[in-house]
Amino acid sequence: VIMTEPLLRIDPKLRIDLVDRSGRLIYSSYNPKAALRERAEIWPLIEKRIAKPAAIPDAIAHQGVLYVFAKERGVSGYPAGPYPGNGWTLILGLPEDSALAPAQRLGRKLTGVFGIVLIVSALAAWYVSRGITRPLLGLQRAVAEISQGTFGTIAEPSSRDEIGRLTEAFNTMSLRLRDTTVSRDYIAGLIRQMGEALIVTDPAARILTVNPAALQLLGYSEAEVIGQPLESLFTDEDPPKGLPGPRPTEVHETTWRTKHDQRIPVLLTSADLRDRRNTVEGRIYLGQDISERLRVQEELRQA
Repeated sequence: VIMTEPLLRIDPKLRIDLVDRSGRLIYSSYNPKAALRERAEIWPLIEKRIAKPAAIPDAIAHQGVLYVFAKERGVSGYPAGPYPGNGWTLILGLPEDSALAPAQRLGRKLTGVFGIVLIVSALAAWYVSRGITRPLLGLQRAVAEISQGTFGTIAEPSSRDEIGRLTEAFNTMSLRLRDTTVSRDYIAGLIRQMGEALIVTDPAARILTVNPAALQLLGYSEAEVIGQPLESLFTDEDPPKGLPGPRPTEVHETTWRTKHDQRIPVLLTSADLRDRRNTVEGRIYLGQDISERLRVQEELRQA
């Protein structure tokens, strides 16, 4: 009784039984009247497992009570010889709700901790994803505006990371595209207003661009000449010289043939078109109708 009091102070629900080899109660903390009279209620279940030696006390659950038991196995090494022991078994029983209460409390605490960690992780993921998706959405909107022809659109850089550097590179590209487009539109406007016929070809001497003055002079529509070989505009008696291939700037008189097979004398100036690496990308031809000049010269000659 003296030895069991500290255990009962820890948990009054603890059930302590001490039984002999047959399972008869020698001591019971919760049923003292049964001592030396009755067998322990749990003994039939324990008896099946008591023969198996275990390094730690064995355990079994029965009717909502968790039992832990250990059998006295004697002591060896006494001077008078080994003591075989009485074969008594100590049984401790505790209701499962009391036995599992610390684990349940720990589980509730861990659930709370995990919940807080989950919320913090979700907020962190939201903050990180927001920091990534917001500038990407800005870039997406800027790309959509450029695709609709709004060149020079700027996306606001929001960080100094890879996305921020990507945004800065995009802004540089957008500004250059705007400047290039303005310059291209300006030059295209000048070409359309030119009074002289202008034709641009690729390195294989296929027509890429032709201005309204050339179309009016030759009697063709733009769709009829784009992609056609340049030599189709010349007469058989006066074909273009040295096509295709890079050549120096040339100025000479030649004859163009209109859609209606009319011969038109022109003063033709041609030069190569080169990129920044000095690679020939095509050739530009500027033709001036000299019919009136030749007519005047002929009249002067006859006079």
